[in-house]
Amino acid sequence: MANTSATCGISQLLACLGSNDFKRLASAKVLVVGAGGIGCELLKNLVLSGFSDIEVIDLDTIDLSNLNRQFLFRYKHIGMSKSKVARESVLRFNPKCSIVAHHGNIKDSKFDSKYFEKFDIVLNALDNLSARQHVNRLCLATKRALVESGTQGFFGQVNPIIFGDSACFECDPPPAKKTYAVCTIRSTPDKPVHCVVWAKHIFALLFGPKDKENMLSDLAISLDAANETNETNNHNNQTNQTNHSNQTNHINHINHNDKSNESNENSATARDSKEKDSDTSFEKVAFRKFFCDEIKKVLSEGKDWNSRPPPKPLDIDQILKNQHNEQPSQSASLSSRAERDQRVLTLRDQTMHFLSTTRRFITERKQDIGFAEFDKDDELVMDFVAAVANLRMHIYAIPMQTRFAIKGIAGNIVHAVATTNAIAAGLVVVKAIQYLVSTKPLNSQSTCTSKPTPTSSSQCTSKPTPTSASQCTPSSNPEFKAIRKATPTNTLNNPKITNSWIRTRGPMWVQNQSLEAPKQNCAVCGNAQMAITVEKTKFTLGHLYNMLRTRMGMIDPSIDNLSGAYFGSLEDNDEHLIGKLLIDCPKMQNGVHLSIEDQMQDFNFSLIVSFDSLDEEKAPEGYVLTNAHAVEKSKEEQKRASVKRALEDAERAKAAKKARVVHELV
Repeated sequence: MANTSATCGISQLLACLGSNDFKRLASAKVLVVGAGGIGCELLKNLVLSGFSDIEVIDLDTIDLSNLNRQFLFRYKHIGMSKSKVARESVLRFNPKCSIVAHHGNIKDSKFDSKYFEKFDIVLNALDNLSARQHVNRLCLATKRALVESGTQGFFGQVNPIIFGDSACFECDPPPAKKTYAVCTIRSTPDKPVHCVVWAKHIFALLFGPKDKENMLSDLAISLDAANETNETNNHNNQTNQTNHSNQTNHINHINHNDKSNESNENSATARDSKEKDSDTSFEKVAFRKFFCDEIKKVLSEGKDWNSRPPPKPLDIDQILKNQHNEQPSQSASLSSRAERDQRVLTLRDQTMHFLSTTRRFITERKQDIGFAEFDKDDELVMDFVAAVANLRMHIYAIPMQTRFAIKGIAGNIVHAVATTNAIAAGLVVVKAIQYLVSTKPLNSQSTCTSKPTPTSSSQCTSKPTPTSASQCTPSSNPEFKAIRKATPTNTLNNPKITNSWIRTRGPMWVQNQSLEAPKQNCAVCGNAQMAITVEKTKFTLGHLYNMLRTRMGMIDPSIDNLSGAYFGSLEDNDEHLIGKLLIDCPKMQNGVHLSIEDQMQDFNFSLIVSFDSLDEEKAPEGYVLTNAHAVEKSKEEQKRASVKRALEDAERAKAAKKARVVHELV
């Protein structure tokens, strides 16, 4: 049945395009990056549209939560590679296709510019900003056409990026990543997100790698002391120790099953009841420090609480005092994980969840302590973070949230809609066909040596408002400098190739927009420079490398001080230099020009560095990154505005003087 449908669809497309154009599709070599929500639909559409030479790359494995929208996968595929299972599934539609699946990261060194050169077109189906920046830069370096796509709920967009003819993915800066001042997170939270951020820091503090930059580092509690306490308690009750070991082995064997997770939690609570009854148990010590002592410290700082209720320290003894005399807990009465996730639990239940999850992590994940990282899909980690966040909310009179809501906040989850993904994937294939049938085959041996020249200056004047920063907005930091050359394909003169926006308002759900020309103030495909102002008393060379990787999306950046000091990549420097203040590094002074290069992305740009004292509220990360071109343009506009005001003031003064003279004559 699948083969019959494929043959029918291909025959119809052949009749529409003609044999010559259809052969172009059949012979085109296509790279698909991502095999998730859009990627699954995209692969299916490609094999049903006559494309027969495809490679697909995806890092992820299949999770239960994927099955409601990624229809190439089934329950039996959970834990398997997305790209490989997707390949097997789409081959059932058209077994004659050649599909190569790679289970790996698109940023791996093997997927370099030489790898990209063998493709005629690249189709992105990613939801990761850094990976999309990486693909954008490699496509620019190799002159390969890229079709970007993304969705957010009922909104989405598809953007062809034709080197030399259209704006690249990074021509429009994304909205700045939301950050919060340390004082807000530590002392004056007023939103659930503030408490969730605090809870994630607490998790990293207790169970993650040592990090001096953790804003809560002064709240650290020695886990070695906790282990000593546990050993003492177990020595006093060897029978309990034996049962503990047996039950832990049983738990580790079945801890991925929801039903077993509930049993595990109850077992952990039961077997550790004696430890929990002890005032020196680690989880009780942690509770008192985080939710009582720290709050008392905040209250003693003399802050003004006239505009909101002051925080109230929690007394764990009072909370647990009458627990045996009260009705069964709310969480115990809920029969499934789904029901619990959708309910706001009581203060006592949140307290019990904190105690049990902390104890379980110490006993069941002992090998992970010191290495653990936050993972929204890890049930135990998410239970801990939800309990900590809700206890924090209760203290500051912020309405507590469901575990489901907290997971969405902590994981920055935007719930996907399968229909929107399907529309976006269909549009991607349409753009790919339009491009391939309107251009000649590319010369894979071509090189890039100088800047592209736009073939048109026309730009859209009524651009729809982007709907997402990380998924469906074709944007990134317009802050890099790349020197490239390409032979324009006159795509801007082809009205068929357009951007498409998926919206739920207006008469048409899909709205087309003319491609924009490359922007000269883009540091990737234009000639702009970046400017960074850093906090002179805190910002180190290590912070600069971290900014280049996280904010700029670089893989292995190297730094060359054009004043005469070469720093190279991060691995080229010792720990002493990495931890040194940037202002104290060799040849560093205000206005210094740094040349930043990433050979893995065939990408470089110029960075102008300034040192100053920054407001922590306005620059919580310790730096302000801007586009130097935009800064100069803003200064010029301010100067012109100032001159204009001066001229207007002079005209008004002249008119007033003339009026006075006339009045005197009269």
